[in-house]
Amino acid sequence: MKQNASGGGFFKRHLKLVILVVVVLAGGGFGAYQYLAVRPAAVIDAVKPAFTGYTGAGKATYNRSQARGAIFKILLAKGGIGASDAALIAAGRAPSKYESDVNLANKVADAQTQLASVTIAFSKASGLKNGEHITLKLKAPADLPIQSGTKDVKVSGLKPVTTYTAKQAMGAAPRFLGVAGFGYVKDDKRRAARFDGGEARYLKNGDQVTYRLASSYRRAQRERGRRLKGAAAVTYKVAGLPALKDIADWKQLAEYADSYAHRINSSGDAVQYTLVATKCYAEVMDRERALAAYRYASPDVIKEAPAAASFLTYAVIYKMTAHTVDAALNVPDRITYPAYGRETIPYYDGKLDLAHIDDAKWQQTAAQSEADAIATFKSEHAHAALVTLS
Repeated sequence: MKQNASGGGFFKRHLKLVILVVVVLAGGGFGAYQYLAVRPAAVIDAVKPAFTGYTGAGKATYNRSQARGAIFKILLAKGGIGASDAALIAAGRAPSKYESDVNLANKVADAQTQLASVTIAFSKASGLKNGEHITLKLKAPADLPIQSGTKDVKVSGLKPVTTYTAKQAMGAAPRFLGVAGFGYVKDDKRRAARFDGGEARYLKNGDQVTYRLASSYRRAQRERGRRLKGAAAVTYKVAGLPALKDIADWKQLAEYADSYAHRINSSGDAVQYTLVATKCYAEVMDRERALAAYRYASPDVIKEAPAAASFLTYAVIYKMTAHTVDAALNVPDRITYPAYGRETIPYYDGKLDLAHIDDAKWQQTAAQSEADAIATFKSEHAHAALVTLS
């Protein structure tokens, strides 16, 4: 009996402790959860780095949804929200009471604001290579139950790179079109997207055309694991363009101009015209330039010519003397300098296409001097060159 009394005395003496233990055991889950909510949590180990891309151009990421979700649940607990509700809220499935109850909604909003103040970042997140060490840093305000910290991370798992040269990116060498002194190169869309420069006009044999890889193309290739080897530019020497004098029978072209000039300026009983060809100037254009420069020819001829066609415009300048037949009128001879020729005649496969030659007649208002006539033609054809007609 004395022993029992002694045991009962112990129970009575420690009754408060026993009650506390029972309460803790009964509410152990929530109590522990609340304890974690106020004790700074070391969550940096929950952040799992991952690496994608190619070595030398790799990128660092982390399990953002899971890591920030874990932090969010801790912040929700800090606001007095239970573990099960916090898990649902973090998963985007908040119970309806958090929408209808303003107090609960504010707790969630406060936790979201606190979450936004927690940053997770890498000391370097792009341009990574295998074996490189970077630092993962988690930073949280001091009043939040989240431990700030850093962690060393070794980059791994990035794919190996391959190399390419500017010439490989270029593909086939550019094809120079046109005539010496008026040569040009037109690039396809693929090449134009890869390179800067290269677009050139009025080329002659021996000129050099340089293509430089566009920075956007090089950057895109690095992201695909392809690294440039060697120079970023490739240069080609212009060759194979025919001389202007060799692309046509200039005597025949002069006859076309003569026929047109004499028809326009036919002599009569009152006035007689004498026309003497003095100079011939010509320009060879690409399609774009021809469509912008034509005045009399049909644009359909330009548009329908083969893709590699160039277009010739030429002008024969004449010294024209107008003589009044009736001497009694005492009218002095009048000398002017008109010009006649043809425009935008297609040239391809080494010859002129004369199928529409009669539809391409060209004329220029008579000038007061040969120099003025030449200047007028060159005002529209600045790169025109002198041609020998004989």
